[in-house]
Amino acid sequence: MCLNEIEEVDGSISADQYIVNTYVQTHEIGHILGFLVELFPFYFDLEQGQQYGGVEQEIICTDGTLKNYTLPKNVRKIEVNGGIFYELISHTTVQVTKNIFACDDILAGLRISSDSDNGCIGGPHWSPVSLDIIIISYVRVD
Repeated sequence: MCLNEIEEVDGSISADQYIVNTYVQTHEIGHILGFLVELFPFYFDLEQGQQYGGVEQEIICTDGTLKNYTLPKNVRKIEVNGGIFYELISHTTVQVTKNIFACDDILAGLRISSDSDNGCIGGPHWSPVSLDIIIISYVRVD
């Protein structure tokens, strides 16, 4: 987020530029508040009254490589059309997503973006396949 790259016209920014800046800033605040793959083990399971935690194991990363990794207990691997993906499956995340899309029977988890800086389970964004409308998905500037 580069504030010096905000386009001004006659000392003001356009409505479109304002919307983009608000979106980007809100998105980044989401990361500040804890939406990071590395923090998933520390998410709190309200039903169990404890943090989800993680298990050290060898897993297949989204790029197909094997790696020893502490997989959060609130994340599961899925395979779709030959690709490896990971989903956040915490009770609260799944319930909120079911509420948003009114899909009680379909959804078992919320896919994490496979475009990854950490090189294994993906993140720290929701997959556009799952939630392109949600603020913590990718930021697109057209």
